[in-house]
Amino acid sequence: MTWDSTEWDLGGEQDLLSGNSRQQGRQDRLIPLINVVFLLLAFFIIAGTFRAADTLDIEPPLAETGGTLDFESQVLYMSRDGALALGNKPVGAEQAVEGLVGMLARDPDSEVQIKADARVKARDILPLLRQLSDAKITSVRLIAIRRRAKP
Repeated sequence: MTWDSTEWDLGGEQDLLSGNSRQQGRQDRLIPLINVVFLLLAFFIIAGTFRAADTLDIEPPLAETGGTLDFESQVLYMSRDGALALGNKPVGAEQAVEGLVGMLARDPDSEVQIKADARVKARDILPLLRQLSDAKITSVRLIAIRRRAKP
């Protein structure tokens, strides 16, 4: 028995190889897309700011001027219905003052920041400020959102 080149079915192997090369071509076209997705992910991780969501649903008031916030400070949240939260825990007024006094005992240079809803009336915040004053907490900031200047 002699082997003739016509007996070899090379066409099937070539189709198999060309099928692999076609699949390889699809994969090669996906690599730039994957690279772009990872670059966008890295950009948003670096450029973005991560912070925990507020415990209470609060829309701070708008302000014309203001400074920068110290993110290391303790934040006391006050919702429009007067509910308070210290950090991420809902608290009463007395618990809030006690927690803030304890925090200031550990770090006397820190300040208290109050983030109250824009619809909270001043008459609702004043009793809390009096309690803080009675507890010798004198460095208090009210958080507001800076209003954008009109062009």
